[in-house]
Formats: sequence, C-alpha cells, structure tokens
Amino acid sequence: MNQENIKNDKPKWLRRLERESWQAELIVSGIAIFGSLQLPGLIENMAGECISFFSQDAYTGLYFFFLYLLFSANFLIVFLIVHFVTRALWIGLIGLNSVFPEGIKKENKTYAPHFMERLIADFPKDIRYIERLDHFCSVIFSFIALLVMTMLAIAVDVVIVFGLKYLLKDYLPEGLSQSLGDLIAAFLLFFSALMLLLNSKILKETTFAKKYHYPVLMGFSKLMLHVFYKPVTRISYIFSSNFSMKKYRMAVILFMIPISFFSIN
Repeated sequence: MNQENIKNDKPKWLRRLERESWQAELIVSGIAIFGSLQLPGLIENMAGECISFFSQDAYTGLYFFFLYLLFSANFLIVFLIVHFVTRALWIGLIGLNSVFPEGIKKENKTYAPHFMERLIADFPKDIRYIERLDHFCSVIFSFIALLVMTMLAIAVDVVIVFGLKYLLKDYLPEGLSQSLGDLIAAFLLFFSALMLLLNSKILKETTFAKKYHYPVLMGFSKLMLHVFYKPVTRISYIFSSNFSMKKYRMAVILFMIPISFFSIN
C-alpha cells in the first residue's frame, strides 16, 4: 500500500489533527521546558532526603535510581528545547513563505545578477523543506516521549531489583545477596546479545527464531517496561521500521553521551 492510499484511508478527524498538531506541540513544549528546568534541582533534593532516610545498604540502588531520573530530566530539557526552536523556525518559514511566495528574488538592486544566479541555484524555492521540517518536529516530539518513558521504566526496574536485594538479604546466602545485581546485569547482557543474534540475517528466518524470537522478546519487554510497555513498544518499532537502524542508534548515542556526562556531574 503506497503513501497516498494510506493517507486516504485515514479518518477526517485524524487528518485534521495531524495538520493542527503543531499548535498543541508548541504549547506543550513551551510549558514542559519551563517545568523540566526545575526537575534536576527537585531530583537532587529528593536524593538528599532519601539518603538521610535510608540505611547505607540502600545507597547503591538509590544512586542508580536518581541517576536515571536525572538522565530522563536532562533528555527532556535538551529535546524540548531542540523541538521548540525547530518548530519556531518552521512557523517562521511558513509566515515568510506567505509574505514572499517566490522565495529569493532574482531581480534586485542589492546584488549582481551573476551572484543571484548562483545563490538561487544553491537555495532554490523548496516547499518540501518546510514539510520536512514539520515532519522532523513531530518525530522529535515522539522521540522525547520514547526516551523519557524508557528511562523511567529503567529507574523503576532499578528500584525493584535493589529493593528485592535489600528485603531478601537476610534470607539469601551472603555471596548470592552481594552478587545478585551482577547476576541480573549478566543476564540482561546475555539476553540482549541473544535477541540481536536472533534478528541477524543468518538466523532471523530459522525455525527457532520464528518460534521464539517474538514471544520471548515481547514477554521480556512487558516485564522490563511494565506500564510503559505498549507506548514504548509502539513508538520504538515505528521508528526502527521506518528509519535506518544505524542512523537511529547513532542519533540515540550522540545525544546520550553529552547528556549522560552532565547528569553524572
């Protein structure tokens, strides 16, 4: 099914919301930027209160929990600012296009004709640029939600793991209690490697992959993402099935490195 047929199959209310979604995006983005700028300070205050309330045995779990919350807050701040600026640029270009529909005017007294010819050749009138900018804004808004929900899910998982370790420390052998976190981390690495292997070109069409890959991965996702399972899974697979995975992963890594650095500091 081509893109035109997909568009025609959409109900009118959905097409109207898609056209007008930028208004809601801009309002939510502006309010969220103001609110999210307060989050790092609030998280640090909460961390200080928890450290004074809990015993030293819980410090490691609390550290990772609040670290992931800081990751989420910084992700939110950076991406919301990028979205707000880009959406503001999009609005400006639409207004400019309505005032000057022909774009860069070739005949003018400011520049020589040869200069204008080369300038217009490099910067022709292109309405598609405004459309691509609109699509980018919508994508990055969903990307914000995806990353924040994922980081919050991880933070909850950290609390659950270290909470169980703290509660069961008196009932488990000392060696097992101390290495519980390492065992869980090793299992997660093994499982991630196995899923990547099953999705490789060599194995993804095998009988074993067809039988176990999807149900095992979805079951694990439900366990790890809990309340965020459906929205995170839907958004992440929309991205991964429509974009190059190399570009998708590279974009995540490029944004995560500086944000992680500032969060840790």
